[in-house]
Amino acid sequence: MSRYFGFRIFLTAILAVALLAAPAWACAAETALAQQAQAQDRTVAGKVTAKAADSLTLEIQERGQPRAIKFEMTKDTVVEGNIAEGAKASVTYRADGEKLVALRVVVQSAAEN
Repeated sequence: MSRYFGFRIFLTAILAVALLAAPAWACAAETALAQQAQAQDRTVAGKVTAKAADSLTLEIQERGQPRAIKFEMTKDTVVEGNIAEGAKASVTYRADGEKLVALRVVVQSAAEN
């Protein structure tokens, strides 16, 4: 009977360790997915409504409603074309915390508008 009792304690200990470790594994996986989602580049297109030395505001249509999105421009932002208010442009960006950092801005020429 003592062998059976020892085996039962062993199985209980294994189960306890597995149950205690499961939340840690789930948390690690969740953190990795959040970091991966944040690191993904996204692209939106719309009309330039404001341009400053370090930022660009684009108005997009979201569910039929206008929405302004402000992007931070850095020295690494690649700009194709002349950014001017009213121009149509697409912005490839990456979320960096609360900021949206423009990686690439492509302005459509007047002939494309």
